[in-house]
Amino acid sequence: CVTAARQRPPPDDQPRLDLWVDGSAEGPGLGTRASPFRALEGALEQGRSGPATVHLATGLYAGPFELPPGVRLEGGKAVVLHAEGAAVLHAAGAASLDGLMVQGAGVGLVAGGDVQLTRVKFSGQREMAIRLEAGRLSARDCELAASLSRTRGLVAGAGTRASLVGCTFVGPFARGLEAAEAEVEVRGGRFEGPVVGLHQVGGTARVESTVFSGGRGPAMFSAAGGLVLRGVAVLGHEYGLQTSRGARVDVADFESIRAERAALALEDTTGRLSGVVAVESGPLGAVQALGSDLTVERLRIHGPLASGILVRKGRLVLADATLTDVRGELGRQGDDTGGDGVVVREAELRAEGLTVVGASGLGLVATAGARVRLAAGLFEGCRQGGIAVDEGAEVEATSVLVRRTAAAGAVVSGGAVLRADLLTVLQAAGGTVWADCGHGARVLLSRTVVEPRGAGAPCISPWTR
Repeated sequence: CVTAARQRPPPDDQPRLDLWVDGSAEGPGLGTRASPFRALEGALEQGRSGPATVHLATGLYAGPFELPPGVRLEGGKAVVLHAEGAAVLHAAGAASLDGLMVQGAGVGLVAGGDVQLTRVKFSGQREMAIRLEAGRLSARDCELAASLSRTRGLVAGAGTRASLVGCTFVGPFARGLEAAEAEVEVRGGRFEGPVVGLHQVGGTARVESTVFSGGRGPAMFSAAGGLVLRGVAVLGHEYGLQTSRGARVDVADFESIRAERAALALEDTTGRLSGVVAVESGPLGAVQALGSDLTVERLRIHGPLASGILVRKGRLVLADATLTDVRGELGRQGDDTGGDGVVVREAELRAEGLTVVGASGLGLVATAGARVRLAAGLFEGCRQGGIAVDEGAEVEATSVLVRRTAAAGAVVSGGAVLRADLLTVLQAAGGTVWADCGHGARVLLSRTVVEPRGAGAPCISPWTR
């Protein structure tokens, strides 16, 4: 055990010792370059008297090791620290590691102070590579590798801070980076294989210029905290980003390719997203906004399954969004179901510059009391129609073009209301507007040439704005 007195950091002006260790040395050694220690413990013990830099020769060093405050371990090629017990390394105070490999044990490093890691590789841990209990961890060009799916990479505890630059998480970690009420930052990172790349609850997380791939769960999960993403790409994964329980997001330049369920699943979340690209997302569509208050700008969605955007409860402000090739799911009768561009249920949508091209269903569906304001919309090649309004929903549309559909340009039923100014419908097999007047539908049109179909004529009237 190390006494409390020995744990105090050394004075800044205290001279630094240079100590050498070589596991292949013939004798115990004196710690000099000419007569290195054979055991690392000798250098660490001497380092307790003041800050020390320990130079490790190539070799295998068996621990566990307690690092005194202010120690710096420098390795060359193939310097391996390993242990079989609870942890390989304990650093209760300031410490620095450079050019080492840490293997085995339950935990690779237990850190409780200001710890700096450079070119350090962790592998073979049974529980986690690094546990940050207190203080700050700074890591650069490090690699955390897992061979067991139940292990975790870096676990940052409450009140801690972690900064990772150019670091890689490889293998089937249950969670690559786990942060609970902590402050974490990742720049230039790579998560290849973790089931969940980032799992954040509370605190703040910032991820920049980072790629996630090969995982089965959400690439990133955030709840009850602040999450900032800049230049992040996700290949595969169940979700590109999943949020819940009061998460706050600030996202720019985010890309999700072939998410198994959805590119973005945002529940009980507030924030802003811009420059989002989602390609070929799974059966839950590209973007889900559930009970959230979000602003999304410059959104590009291609090839989603079931729906492009689903808004249920809450509010979504959408600007400059383009959805292409929205695919339906194969139903029991062999026909396509779903495939709608935007679906709004019990929610508010304000959209400007919305384009849906090539949907197997409808371009826009407003239902269950939804409130939609749409300006500058284009729905082209949407097989089942451009706009559908039902179940008491209300849509106000301005400058909307519907073109090339096998159904009507707009369908209104179930006590719903459509107000449209400058609605243009071309090449619509079902006509311009179809309204079910017998069930309370109302359509108000301004500056629009109408060719009513079905039950629509009696409840279609001019709209004086």
